[in-house]
Amino acid sequence: MAVAAEAQVFTQDILRDKNILEKSSGNPPKEIRVEGEELVIVKESGEERVPLKSLRGKAIYTRLTTGISEFTEPIYV
Repeated sequence: MAVAAEAQVFTQDILRDKNILEKSSGNPPKEIRVEGEELVIVKESGEERVPLKSLRGKAIYTRLTTGISEFTEPIYV
């Protein structure tokens, strides 16, 4: 029996540390999940889906998976 792979979930605390913020409020999103070929960004106003292979998706995912000293500017979603 095959076991489904769990989606990666990045919580609000991680997003705050990684300097990923909502453009409407300046606060970090509630969470970002990796589901298949998409990032699901859960915001106060709802969900946004971003393709992982898009330039924006790659930038967000790279920020989530790299060390904290490798960036300075916030990413607004």
